[in-house]
Amino acid sequence: DAMETLDQKLRTVIGQLANSARTSKIISINAALLAEQLQHGRAQNTAALSVVAAEIQRLSDESSDGIAALHVILDEVKLLTQTINLAGRQRMLSQKIMKLFLLQRVGGAFDTNAELLQLIESFQQGLDGLKHCELNTPEIAAQLERTDEVWRSFLTALRSTNIAAASALNERVLQEMH
Repeated sequence: DAMETLDQKLRTVIGQLANSARTSKIISINAALLAEQLQHGRAQNTAALSVVAAEIQRLSDESSDGIAALHVILDEVKLLTQTINLAGRQRMLSQKIMKLFLLQRVGGAFDTNAELLQLIESFQQGLDGLKHCELNTPEIAAQLERTDEVWRSFLTALRSTNIAAASALNERVLQEMH
């Protein structure tokens, strides 16, 4: 939805700028004709030149507004991209946490505990960051709350060393983060 909204905003601003460009071209042709008439002393009414100048100023203002709008949209695209990347990183962290947990329990790799704790902390920080994103809609906020609940259950399963429950909950974390 956010990408479609940004796409529509971009298309609207681009349409406005294209319209301004077409109108500017017509006005520039009129201005050139008026200038030619003035140069040869055939101009009967210089009021037309004032109209052309005012229209050029209006189009210039519209173009400036359009460019400012494009900057705002590009900032939104950047934030959305960062948010999507963070959500993808969260999925990767969840998988890595599960992998290290399994290595500890099945393979006896107990030296991974510090890394596991660091990954858990990173996931929690990322989830908190996502929950406070300014692009969140009520639906996204609700989805992130569900993710947080599943995440807490996943941590509980990890602490109780319940491999089957942790594995199932890890899958749910991945689904919720999608």
